[in-house]
Amino acid sequence: KYIELPKYIIEKYKKCFIPNAHYTDICRLMLLAKYGGCWVDSTVYLTGEIPHEILNAEFFTFRSLDSNLLKNISSAYEFKMYNNYFNRQLAFESSYFISARAGNKIINSVLNLLLEYWKYENEPVDYLFLDQCFTLALLNNEELKKQFLNMPEYYIDNIMLLQNALFEHFDKKLYSNICNQSMIHKLTHKNLHRNPYKDSFLTYILNHTDLVL
Repeated sequence: KYIELPKYIIEKYKKCFIPNAHYTDICRLMLLAKYGGCWVDSTVYLTGEIPHEILNAEFFTFRSLDSNLLKNISSAYEFKMYNNYFNRQLAFESSYFISARAGNKIINSVLNLLLEYWKYENEPVDYLFLDQCFTLALLNNEELKKQFLNMPEYYIDNIMLLQNALFEHFDKKLYSNICNQSMIHKLTHKNLHRNPYKDSFLTYILNHTDLVL
């Protein structure tokens, strides 16, 4: 109703070549490219108003500490060298919370990469394929890299704090401290059966969404 997906995307999704998560990746970028606004995953929990500097930015997503290396990387070869040095795949951003204006160049570039890939392939490279497409787009375009580095500076580490405490005994002081560091929190739908305590952070979130800090 709101976006027009290419026929080959719909066909490959129906044939289960494109997994649900990767199909959602395409939809979120098409919606942002056409309308602008915020994409917020269902596992994101808000404990305050989203700052205006985020909502008014040309493009925003939470950046990783790896993103501080981006200004020093000018090619895919250098990126590979950094990966080898740290013995892991570097990632610069998160995709569960994205704010952008309609027609944003970063969004359009990553979307084009995804659509072009699925035109010829029948399985994803990786579960985090969207993150890899962001990396590829930023490495190959100085304008996009500059826009990314100039966005409001908020880091992934802070929005993961509540998830890390989710199954621990609830502590109001710690909860307040976490919320003071970020009003946006990435939670998870996985392993909820693990909830070991009746007074865990998860239990309080489920039962006290109006908790006063």
